[in-house]
This record gives sequence, C-alpha cells and structure tokens, in this order.
Amino acid sequence: MELKDVARNYDQASRWYDLFTKFLFDGILRLGKYRELVLDRLGNIEGSRVLEVGCGTGLNFSHILPRIKSDGELVGLDYSCGMLEKASTKIQTNEWENVVLVKDDAAKLENVDGEFDAIVAYWCYGIVHDLESALEKALESLASGGRIAILDFHRTYPEKAMLRWLYPIYRRLLIAAKIDSPQDLDNDRLQRKWSGAKEFLRSRLRNYREEEYLWGTGLLISGENP
Repeated sequence: MELKDVARNYDQASRWYDLFTKFLFDGILRLGKYRELVLDRLGNIEGSRVLEVGCGTGLNFSHILPRIKSDGELVGLDYSCGMLEKASTKIQTNEWENVVLVKDDAAKLENVDGEFDAIVAYWCYGIVHDLESALEKALESLASGGRIAILDFHRTYPEKAMLRWLYPIYRRLLIAAKIDSPQDLDNDRLQRKWSGAKEFLRSRLRNYREEEYLWGTGLLISGENP
C-alpha cells in the first residue's frame, strides 16, 4: 500500500478498527494468543525501551506494558493520525505514563530518537511499500544485542485447509474495512515481498528464527541485532 493510501485508509478504518480486528483476528481466526507469543520471542524486556512499529489504535499496549513494567518505555509509531488519536485515548483512559506516540513512516523512522532495546510489529510490515528499507531502518534503531519480533502474513491463503475456501469472504471484509488493498492481498506478490525480507533479516540477525501459524499463512520472525 502506498503511503498516502495508508494514511487515508487507516484514518477511515480507525473508527471501527478495534471491533473489526477483535471479530476477525481474535474471534474468527483465533489469533489473540499470538499477541503474547510475539512478545515471548523478545525475551525479558522488563525496564526496556520498546518500539512498536504500526501501533495502530494501541490494541497491543495492554500486552506490552506489563512486560516492560513502570520503568520501561513504550514508543508507539504509526502514520495514521486517526489511529494515533484512538491510541491516545487508550493512554489517557488507562493513565499509562510510560507510552509515547510518534507519527512516522515505518520505512523511514525519521521522528524517533535514540536506540531501542526491542522492536515489535504486529501485522504491519506486510503493507509497507518498501519493506526491506523499513527493516533496514528498524535494525539501525535497534541497540546491539536488542531483539526484534515481527508477526505478519506472508501468504494470503493456505494451499490447503478450510481457510482457503473462506479467503474470498475475508478478502472482501479486509478491503471493505480499508485494512488491506487488493494489491496487498495479491498472494504471489506478498510471497515475493517476504521472500526478500526474510533473506535480508536472515543475513543480519543472530539467532534468526522463523515460525509459521494459521496453516502456513502467518509468519513470526525473531532474532537479535549483533
């Protein structure tokens, strides 16, 4: 998805994003447990400075903050003002004092300062137009010895299993909700995109690890910055 489309689509989607993702991702696809699993791959992050790339409405803040405790810092980055407004409301409602929000392009990271002990991204990088550039910038912002964990989809549907037959339905839902574009849901394009990204990360990270979920459509990548 082009950057201008990300801002426009997600500003619109911010109004119903929480309800939609809880219905589809956590309800229908049963992906809620992966919000915790991806954090497990970061190891002990108590007291750490953590960057969440593509934080959206802040749905994952309640999972991350108990891990970093009160002496850690969470920086939530997103390009959509609508999403960041929803995240800001969550911060105020919950009186979270160690969360900072930043409006920035994930492929550039021009507005974040300093290094991070850990970087996490939930279902974000797959729609970034220049994926390898975004990953390069992320690693530049990650401290030596810091860990990164990425939860995403590298296929739009599995070769087998019921999900393949459900794909036309949830494809329409994702496009209608402005969460994905038809281009984002091009299976061949998505696989090529992640093939290059995996090769890049494999060459740059120590203890590189790949895991699949949801019948091979989902991808969890983790590793350590040398």
